[in-house]
Amino acid sequence: MGKQIKTATTQKEDETAKLERDIKTGEYWLIGINALLLIANIVIASIYYGQLCQMRKATKAAEGANGIASRALIETDRSWVEIRLSGDWVKPIEFKKGLAQLKHETFPLTFTNIGKFPVKEIKMEGNAEFVEQSTPISVQTFHWSGLHPKMGMNILFPERHGDFTVGIVRKDYPQGGSLFADFSADDKNLFTKGSKYFIVYVRATFIDGFGKHWVEFCEPLVVPNTPAKYGDCINYNDAGDGDPPWTEIWP
Repeated sequence: MGKQIKTATTQKEDETAKLERDIKTGEYWLIGINALLLIANIVIASIYYGQLCQMRKATKAAEGANGIASRALIETDRSWVEIRLSGDWVKPIEFKKGLAQLKHETFPLTFTNIGKFPVKEIKMEGNAEFVEQSTPISVQTFHWSGLHPKMGMNILFPERHGDFTVGIVRKDYPQGGSLFADFSADDKNLFTKGSKYFIVYVRATFIDGFGKHWVEFCEPLVVPNTPAKYGDCINYNDAGDGDPPWTEIWP
């Protein structure tokens, strides 16, 4: 009788141990399966992330290409305003002609819409200075605050042009006479000897169907073969889109 009880107890213990082993084995399998699922999810996530990165790169490249194409279209079709001095000052022979005809210290300019789109509105201002040959030009000292020529125009179609005159404003204006100073014999002598020279500078903003644009222009008028320090004047020439790099005070 005692032997049977002992045998039954041993069998029960074996069954319990087997059950524990089965449970542990199941837990191991469950842990392994979860680990494999985690690895699979990581691999899938990595694949998705790689695809997302590639899609972002492709989207960015497409946006860049569209931006370039759009910019090219705008630059091809928009309006462009070119500012130039009168032809009397461009070539040496014409320079002498312009000098001979100069009665006042004034310089006519022409602005032309060389683009393909009409200019809806243009605002322009300019000035001129008579400077020493040895004095370096600085755009920081350009005179914009005092009395100087300004003009505005509502429409300028492609290939059409307008005229704008700048010059040295008389110090006694408006006490009568011309807005611009006379080209005196003394000034003409200083100019022809190369002791002094003129600089003419203009800035303008204009609006077309593509938005707002701006342009800056500067030209030195120097007797041919005369050295002068006008590098800043040449570097002033520029153009761009949006608000200009100066503070506009016009309404």
